[in-house]
Amino acid sequence: MAFVTSGELKHVEGMDLSAISTLAYFSIEATATGHLQKTSGGKPSFKWTAWTGRRMSDLIAAAHAAGTRVVLSVSRFAWSPSQTEAARSLLDRPAYRAQLIRELVAEVQRRGIDGVNLDFEPIPRGQRANFTALVRGLRAALDAARPGYQLTYDSTGYYSSYDIAALTRPGAADAVYIMGYHYAGTWSRIAGSNAPMGGSRYDVVDTVAAFRKLIPASRIILGVPLYGHAWPTASGALHARTIGGGYDVLYKDAVGVAASNGVQYDPVEGVSRSVWRTGGTWWQLYFDDIASTARKWAFVKKSGLLGTGLWAMGFQGARQEHFALLRDQFVR
Repeated sequence: MAFVTSGELKHVEGMDLSAISTLAYFSIEATATGHLQKTSGGKPSFKWTAWTGRRMSDLIAAAHAAGTRVVLSVSRFAWSPSQTEAARSLLDRPAYRAQLIRELVAEVQRRGIDGVNLDFEPIPRGQRANFTALVRGLRAALDAARPGYQLTYDSTGYYSSYDIAALTRPGAADAVYIMGYHYAGTWSRIAGSNAPMGGSRYDVVDTVAAFRKLIPASRIILGVPLYGHAWPTASGALHARTIGGGYDVLYKDAVGVAASNGVQYDPVEGVSRSVWRTGGTWWQLYFDDIASTARKWAFVKKSGLLGTGLWAMGFQGARQEHFALLRDQFVR
């Protein structure tokens, strides 16, 4: 399940769509009153314009020709007070939930696509049951429109705001997409992977184990990152103390950094890193190169999960190694 953002649509011409089973457009925002966000400042929003534009129409046609499903990802974040207020407004009112369901079903039919992905993160306190009601209502409406539409939802690795078990029971979502990344970032005091597979801190393996206690492995999709993170650090040592927030690095750029400065394997977290010094300051980049991605996908298969996902297509630029690896691990 590969996500493509509105900003990366211009970079997807070289995608091997036949190596992907589902392509998700990210995203159209759900408003506080249950509408799809089509305007911004009185003008068509960039994301809506991209979604309804010719480039996306061509991508939908190309995906379908390759046997790949296309779904619309609908987002409603709750990371700030204003976002949380909007999310609570939407989820707390049955009329607003029903409005969103109607618009989503109509949009799926209008664009001739194959389903919906819901990216609500996190669920505001007290709204778990209402989010489950939204998912179940959308499932029923999609089935009434045409049986066979796909419905998934996204969960952060820290999943306590979601009723995971209820969300994948019969009559709800087909599967959960675990965002198996962003475990480290600008806030981190120690340099390390944004998608660690081991170590003392909570990691991707811990997350999958927790989900498997709640739902069958066959309902789980594990997303992997096509980006890493670089920090200035106190030294060049493994898991050195950070001395600044650093920044995210897309895969296409991370590969170039690693080619210039070398690649080391982090045996604790099971990922790759590159270390260099600039102007007397140490820098460390942790990212999933193709070798560490292969280890993650071997874990997906060994765990019996439904599949994997990529955040996000376009971040790899013109590079093709992920498509070859997908074919080797899952298609052949």
